Amino acid sequence: MSPRLAIELEKELFRPGEAIAGAVDVIRGGRSRTVTLNVHFREITPDFTHDWLTLPGGVLLQGDLADGASLPFSVRLPGRCLPGCGTASAELAWVVEVVSDEFGPNTRETITIEVQGAAGPDGLAEMLAAAGVAATGYAQAAPAGAAPAQAAPASAAPAQAAADWYPDPSGQARLRYWDGARWTEHTAP
Repeated sequence: MSPRLAIELEKELFRPGEAIAGAVDVIRGGRSRTVTLNVHFREITPDFTHDWLTLPGGVLLQGDLADGASLPFSVRLPGRCLPGCGTASAELAWVVEVVSDEFGPNTRETITIEVQGAAGPDGLAEMLAAAGVAATGYAQAAPAGAAPAQAAPASAAPAQAAADWYPDPSGQARLRYWDGARWTEHTAP
């Protein structure tokens, strides 16, 4: 039988630079090689999930899980980080994820946290740079007064293709979003 885990946080609202602290409670123990925890800045859509940033929380336990055990953790948010946001079709969120690496399917538990604060128009680039991550493959707002990004020529568009991510015909990124009528400025690494 697979272990059952629950993530308990010390509080519900976090600010940039604060530690996300809490414990992973073992509701039902079981066989496990390791239990790891990470905090992700995750993009979530109905058909696409991508972690733009991962803050490692490390290995919480090596070996089997005992009923009733509590595994404390603490992971510090970057000093300049973006709050989560969402629309009807997509969400950017901070997610705490714990994974028990098991023989067979892994047990995985997640919880979304609220980060309050503003990082400014270049916040994502600064957040990624502060974490040592190359800030490529995401749509970035153009500076005030700059010309809008040029979309790829329509001749390179997929014929009668549905809105979706396709190989970037301009070669600037691995994928570019086709909105069903034209190429957009949104790319993915």
